Amino acid sequence: MSSVYDGVYPSPSSGGGGGGFTPTPIVGLEDNVALVLNNGATLTGGKLVLAGGTQYAALADSTGNYDKVPGQPLVISLKFKVNAALWKQTIIGHHTGGPSYDGWVVMTNGTNIEVFTNQGGNSPTGSNSKTFSMTLEGGQEYGLIVVIEDSPSLVTVYVNDLKISTQTPFELPYDTNVDLWFGIQKDGATLYNPLVGEIWDIEIFQAFLTDEEKRNKTSGIFVS
Repeated sequence: MSSVYDGVYPSPSSGGGGGGFTPTPIVGLEDNVALVLNNGATLTGGKLVLAGGTQYAALADSTGNYDKVPGQPLVISLKFKVNAALWKQTIIGHHTGGPSYDGWVVMTNGTNIEVFTNQGGNSPTGSNSKTFSMTLEGGQEYGLIVVIEDSPSLVTVYVNDLKISTQTPFELPYDTNVDLWFGIQKDGATLYNPLVGEIWDIEIFQAFLTDEEKRNKTSGIFVS
């Protein structure tokens, strides 16, 4: 299956009973047969289930599919749940590790969403991470879309189809030849910032999503 948007997106179909909206079925990266589950991570009901510690899943890098291409956006779409909103927990990331940590990471930071971007061999600083203020709750499911773009250089976070905010990144991430990690970050042999919870419906695009597509991908998520 393709992990990158190819410019052809099936149109949502009309449902019965007065023309209701029927979301387009999502085939996520977690359905990829090449996905490697590590240290007890499991797939249950199409969801990647992680208990923290050293549990994570990974896909091998594939011809830059998970990179930010100059002049094109990088769009990460997924759904997730953390059992408790207490610390930094990695949702998905594609970076090289020390010393420069070139690439990108999407994580929680307590009740917030944090997005890290870096490239060009520059040592990371606090400027590389942007915090998007949220009120995430443990045990609650969320639809998350992160858009990284240039011209102008921006990172935008949507949660449950609500635009949280837009911030200017320190640097944009380009050409990172490492695995795509789910639920963990890696620095050489060191694993850190594990996620305790679930991740599913994972997709990565090198094209913008329409408003209808964003609604489609976050459908079925209801916050009380």
